[in-house]
Amino acid sequence: MEKGDIFILSAAHQSQYVGKQIKILNDEVDKQISYVGELICIRTIKEACNPMYLFSLLNLDLFKTLLNREKTGQTSHIYGKDIKKIKIPLPPIEKQNEIAEHIQAIRDKAKQLQDEAKKVLDEAKIEVEKLILSN
Repeated sequence: MEKGDIFILSAAHQSQYVGKQIKILNDEVDKQISYVGELICIRTIKEACNPMYLFSLLNLDLFKTLLNREKTGQTSHIYGKDIKKIKIPLPPIEKQNEIAEHIQAIRDKAKQLQDEAKKVLDEAKIEVEKLILSN
């Protein structure tokens, strides 16, 4: 596995789960990793397709619908050959990089706000607890 690999849940007994979970490996892997389940690993050619750009597209409802249309079998499956049928808009790599950086900045800001909100909530819980215990 490499940083930037994209993983899609490719089989499940309940079809609504197939293609819904899409994850990207954000860090370098320094040891062997094992996983249980049927996953498809997508590795881009970095000079042609920014992995974060592709990951962001695949997480859009539109592309999840397109993935959903490719499911086959009694136990729903998506296969690599079927995913290759989905047309992906590929602007020049410079534009993909710009889009990916913008999306990452939004994700980073959202994470920062989420962390701040958790801190405020934790502090509020402590204050409420103090008020309750002081009465």
